[in-house]
Amino acid sequence: MAPAGARRARRWFWALTAAAVFSAGSLYDGLRAEPGPATGLLVLGSALLLIGSLVQAARILAALTAPAPIRRFSGQRNRRASGTPKEE
Repeated sequence: MAPAGARRARRWFWALTAAAVFSAGSLYDGLRAEPGPATGLLVLGSALLLIGSLVQAARILAALTAPAPIRRFSGQRNRRASGTPKEE
């Protein structure tokens, strides 16, 4: 990943982590509150935000910590991949 892309990904990771922490607190408050339509919307919204931010943060973390891809170079092009028929 390019340095600017990695920096932006780290920034989004920490923003999503903070959103997950705040939405977990909001979910906790909503689950302790008196039942009602507003409480239901609070629980639904905070649960969706918590799940979404955790999933996206996990995807970013996996991309940031993944090993670099191995690049192999061969002198000849792979003829089958390029679509040219094999010479006999």
